[in-house]
Amino acid sequence: MKKIIFFLLILHIFCSTIYAQFNAPANFQFAYTYIMIGDAALCNGQMVSGPAYCSSFTWSPPDTTTTTATLDHYNLYHNDYSTSHLIASVTDTFYIIVEGYIGYLWVTAVYTNPAGESDSSNVVLNDDLPVNIEEEQTTDDTFSFNIVQDKIIISENHPMASLSLLDLTGKTVLSEHSGLNEIDIKNLSKGIYILEAITTSRKTFRRKVGIY
Repeated sequence: MKKIIFFLLILHIFCSTIYAQFNAPANFQFAYTYIMIGDAALCNGQMVSGPAYCSSFTWSPPDTTTTTATLDHYNLYHNDYSTSHLIASVTDTFYIIVEGYIGYLWVTAVYTNPAGESDSSNVVLNDDLPVNIEEEQTTDDTFSFNIVQDKIIISENHPMASLSLLDLTGKTVLSEHSGLNEIDIKNLSKGIYILEAITTSRKTFRRKVGIY
């Protein structure tokens, strides 16, 4: 029994030492510029016409003086409240992209010799983005939805007359009039949209939704 406990203790110390080699980046920051419809601005060296978002990420490199591993690159992640996605793998300590993000964002450091990935940096939450059309305000705060297997599913019991997705200009890009409480988005390009739900009693809900 003592041998087993000793072995587990050594294994724990060994694993902790290996993991400690992979120090995480620090001071992670996220910011964005909203380019309104009819305007244009530079984003990452290119001229972009609105409506669009120019997102920028910056962070400080990890302390590598306490590890024998070699820092190779960084992985930038986004979680849209349900699923985590890899945005990009970069060697710099900054990244700029013509894209908008709602949800949680963070960066990790990836090492070689030995290979491994650090824990996340500090996590930044961006819970809103501006659009050119207003979200429908209502005293009924029970309206909600989930994105499941390439579908947006309305969580409420309201019978739906129609479901639509509008782009940032207010143009309808998808519409569903079958009376179902879901809409298929598998062929939709990634980005920020407005989900417009109209009930059979003609009550309208509009909410921002990020498709990634």
